[in-house]
Amino acid sequence: MVALSSLVRFVIYSTSGISDEISSVTFAGKSATTALTGNVTETIYFDGTAPTIGAGDGGYSVTGSVDNVFTPGESKSDTDCSILVGVLPSTVTGFTITVATSSGKKYLFESESAIEFKAGNIKNINLNLGKATSTVTPGDEETVWEGTFALSDKKDSWDNNFTALTWGGVDFAEWKAGDEVTFYYDVFEGATYTCFKAVLAKDWNQYLPSLGEQKNPSVNESSYSFTLTQEDIDAIYYEESNDAGDTWMQNAGFAVQGSNMTFTKVTIKHNTAS
Repeated sequence: MVALSSLVRFVIYSTSGISDEISSVTFAGKSATTALTGNVTETIYFDGTAPTIGAGDGGYSVTGSVDNVFTPGESKSDTDCSILVGVLPSTVTGFTITVATSSGKKYLFESESAIEFKAGNIKNINLNLGKATSTVTPGDEETVWEGTFALSDKKDSWDNNFTALTWGGVDFAEWKAGDEVTFYYDVFEGATYTCFKAVLAKDWNQYLPSLGEQKNPSVNESSYSFTLTQEDIDAIYYEESNDAGDTWMQNAGFAVQGSNMTFTKVTIKHNTAS
């Protein structure tokens, strides 16, 4: 028997007395040697050579949820608040860990460091809520991605695909109809127009329904916002199954193509209306 997976144990506590009820934790890597989720293959050799384990075909994001919420203890040694999540062996460089509460508040822990998940091992990750990098409360504008990405190499051309929002780059299980997504951008110097289109990761011949074929944000503005529909959600986060009757959710997302725009940030503001 060969262990194909690694376990991550998120130990959640608060030395400052934060007593929020914890409902889930999400680990989202920026880059990794192999996917953290998905199907894998194992090749057994009859000559006694060590088995070869194939890479996963999922994404770099994984979420662990609990049926009954936990209240953190005051130290990592006495807290009963921990969540175990299985991942595929991988070395991740740069990541964000999001601890979500039953009230919708989130504690974010961000790092540019590398972390290794070894097959057959348990990796403990200690999360002191009072030491979180940032927090998000319901209704806040939450940063999904931040950086510098030019959709074209030169003015008026179409060259590059923005794929940060595809296949596990974001946990789309948290996106709902009525949420507002905003793209922040800089306009190329001398450009008289901007344009972009959002295509589905599962089929680049299909557009994100609410945006349609193409949008042309103003060259006099620095952001463009739109509201997600249920049709959008069904296109980027959907159920699949195999002949054996197994089902799973595809965290597919969407890519963006365009011209004369450099994306600097993508945010989401969750709809808090009941």
